[in-house]
Amino acid sequence: MRNLLFTVSFALALFISSCAPSSEQAASYNDTIISEQILIIEKIDSLTESFNDYEIPDLMEKSLNAAKQQIDKSIANVNKLPKFDNTEDYKITTLELFNVYKAVVENEFSEMVKLYKIPDAEFKDEYHLQFEEFQNEAHNKMDKAEAKFSAYQSEFAKKYNLILQNE
Repeated sequence: MRNLLFTVSFALALFISSCAPSSEQAASYNDTIISEQILIIEKIDSLTESFNDYEIPDLMEKSLNAAKQQIDKSIANVNKLPKFDNTEDYKITTLELFNVYKAVVENEFSEMVKLYKIPDAEFKDEYHLQFEEFQNEAHNKMDKAEAKFSAYQSEFAKKYNLILQNE
């Protein structure tokens, strides 16, 4: 009877441990999320760079719209991800970050574009200050959200024995 109980316990433990995701699966899930984040950051970087060419308002507007579209697309792609290890924690944390990106682009960055679209003859010194305030607020919000995301990602990496690389 003891042998049967031991055999059943061992088989159950083996079954449960074989159901846990592997490090490779965790890395793939993480890579999928990070790929979407990189796409968003590239569009936000392009938008930020477009402010250097403020004489070309269409470039700023196109960059703003491209960032909005990429964020919406990335949010949709993350929403399609399945649970990982029977939880949606990583997905939820990612969506929180992406929604901060969305809010910042729709609010602060949109206001920055509006300011820089004002013709030079009408542009006042106070608009530079407003632009800087919007810029600082945008970066503060994104930095805070990215720190929270990075903390979760580090926990995820530790749990599944992943080594994270900074780019």
